[in-house]
Formats: sequence, structure tokens, C-alpha cells
Amino acid sequence: MDDLEERLRDDLRWSASREEPPVDAWDRITDRVQRGERRSTASRALIGTLVLAITAGGLFWLWRGFVATDEGPPTGQPEDLWGRTFVSTRVIEDGEPRTLVEGTRIHLTFFVERERRGLRGGGGCNNFGAGVEITADRLRLGEIEGTDQGCAQELHTQDEWLTAFLRSDPRWELRGDRLTLTSGETIIEFQSQADPEDLWGREFVSTRVIEAGEPRTLVPRTRIELTFFEERGGRGVRWSAGCNIFGAGVVITADHLVLGEIGGTQKGGSPECQAQDDWLAEFFRSDPRWELRDDRLTLSSDETIIELVETRADKSERPRSPRPTPYFPTHPGVGGPDVGLQGVLAVRDDCVVIASDAGVDILVLWPEVVGIEVENGVIQLVDEDGRVIASEGDRVSMGGGEAQPQVFREYAGRPPPACPDELWWGGLPIERLE
Repeated sequence: MDDLEERLRDDLRWSASREEPPVDAWDRITDRVQRGERRSTASRALIGTLVLAITAGGLFWLWRGFVATDEGPPTGQPEDLWGRTFVSTRVIEDGEPRTLVEGTRIHLTFFVERERRGLRGGGGCNNFGAGVEITADRLRLGEIEGTDQGCAQELHTQDEWLTAFLRSDPRWELRGDRLTLTSGETIIEFQSQADPEDLWGREFVSTRVIEAGEPRTLVPRTRIELTFFEERGGRGVRWSAGCNIFGAGVVITADHLVLGEIGGTQKGGSPECQAQDDWLAEFFRSDPRWELRDDRLTLSSDETIIELVETRADKSERPRSPRPTPYFPTHPGVGGPDVGLQGVLAVRDDCVVIASDAGVDILVLWPEVVGIEVENGVIQLVDEDGRVIASEGDRVSMGGGEAQPQVFREYAGRPPPACPDELWWGGLPIERLE
């Protein structure tokens, strides 16, 4: 009996040290159970001691190391954390789930900037940053500094709890795209999230909308189109749901889109289309959560989920630089043959055109008293005083007439190859049609 006790004590040393358990410990125990070997009263008492020992010192590691066999053993090295963002999926405290303040999640980013490495994050109110040393199994943070904005008391309390947790040099463990941090009886589980920088310059279209657990049907022959753009040092998001075009500046946090003031066109449309525009604008005003997996983007807010897929066929050629200023040639006059042109103001391959009612894109040589500006990602025609004449997506009418290629080149040079071949000498008046 003394020999058996000694072997089992050896097998249980991993429990006190929190090291990986011996491979053969459980093999020996389960083998005895399967063979139905008789145990003495003393043996059964010892097995009870074994169970208590596991419960007291090793159940946590048993759960982590054996139950989660579908994820395999920890595979992450310290270098695997740098440059990645993680968002919390679950918090456990004293063996029970801890509920975060409604609408919040913990986000952490391990950043590398020039010669500095550190950790940025937040818990729903203020954001913080600190230098960090990542050892083989612990995060050791330096001095934590953060913002000091006013929030509800429960959010401040959650911030304080999170920073205290991080100051405790928590253990870390990385399995694929899942990060687990542990300190004492507190466990925080995270899921790797795409870098917000990965969204810029990408275009998406909707594949499905779900509301309150049920599919939401969009207006027939419409879909949601979404573009994250960079223009003249500004960043924003532009979208359409089949009627008007909207845009706004946007800050992309680790898990939310935070939009500024929303602007858009005001062209007509059916009541159903206008209502769909209003619904989508309210959705974006709610600072929806985002999640990107390869070419699929999911936006969610309360009980509404919008699933989108990237529209660019060649992801490797996805632009990461700011959108170039559209080609907008001008001439010094204000008039021309009074023939007239009607259509939709649009940008095609970075050329400002009129999409005519005949279904043909026409490149216009505009009067120089007209210019363009970009407001919240939407191209606008403006007059000499900066007043908006029309916006991208509006139906417009203008004077002028067809222009010969040689005349066009005399004033504006040769147009970019991607621009339409149909040319128009633009004249006043230029008006937005209701």
C-alpha cells in the first residue's frame, strides 16, 4: 500500500506545481477501473484523496488540458501575439461566469510601433496603454496610462477591475486564434479579431439580414453596398441600400464602428426604399459591432445582424492607399450648345461622369466655375461660393452639347484610358432634379 500511495503522490505533483500532468498517470488509474480490480478500504480512501486533490489544486488544469482536446495543446509563442487584436468572449470568476456591463467587451491589441512594443485595450469606457514584456507564460505590464473620459459608474468599476487584473501579471495561453488570460480565480477568454486597418479600401455587399432571429427581406432589386474609404487624409464609410448614397467619418475600434455625422444624397425613391434608407442609417448610428473573417464581414446591433461579402474579385490587388481624386476636367466658358443632358452624377473608375437616361456613361468637360468636393466620402458639385449644386447619386440636368475629342484634348489633355469615350461640353445651368 505504501508503494501505491507513493506512486500516486508522484503523479499528483503536477497539481501543486500547475505543470502538465504525466502522460501515464491517468492511463494507470483508468486501467485499474476498467479491469475492475478490487480495492481495499484504504485504497478507496486514497482514491477519494486523489479526487479531492484534483478538485483543490488541479481541476482547473484538468479542464484546460484534457476537456478542450478539440483545440489541442497550447501552440502560441510570445512572438505570435504581436500585431494582433483580441476581443473577449467569456469571463469566469470563482468558477462562475462574470457578466460584463451590457454592450461592452474587453479588447486588447499587442502593438509594435518603431522600437516600442506594448499593449492597448479597454473595457467599455476608457482606453489604456502600457509597455509589456511577454514571457513564456506571463504578461508583465509596465505603468498603465489611459484616457479619463466620464462614464457611468458601472463602466468605471469595470475599467478598474480590468486594470487590476492586468497589473497582476496574468498567465497567458494561445491556442490558434483563442487567447486565455488567467490570474487567481479569474479567467478571461478572447477570440482573435481582424486588425481594423484591414477594412480600409474594401467594398462589401450584403448577403443576408437577420432581425430578431428572423430573415429581413430588403426592397426588391436592392442590396446594401458598403465601402471603407480613405480620402485626402480622412477616413470614412460610404453605403447605399438601393435609393440614396450616405457617408460618414468613422473610427474603427477593436469591435465597433463609431460613425460621425451622417450625410447623404436626397434623390427621390419609393416610400419603401426611403424607409429602408432610414432603417439602415439608424443601424449605423448605433455604433454596430463588426467582425471580419477573410472576405466576410458581419455587422450587428441589438437584434439586427447584417452579413456582407467582399466584392473585389482579386483580394491580392486590394488598394490600401487613399482613393485618388476623381478626374474632373474643366473649360473656361460657362455655356455651350443648348442641347441639354440629363442623368445621374456618378464616379466611374475615378472619372466624374453623367450616367445618362439612355444607359451610357458620358465624360463631361465642366465649366470652370463648377468644382468638386468630398463630403463624408460623397462627391459633390459646388459653385464658386462653395454651395452644393448636386451630390453623387443625384439626377441632374445641364446645358451644353457633344464635344469632339480634339476639342476636349485642347482644354483638358487626353483623358485617362478608363474614362468613357462619350464626351460632353458642359454648360450652365446645372441643376439637381427632384
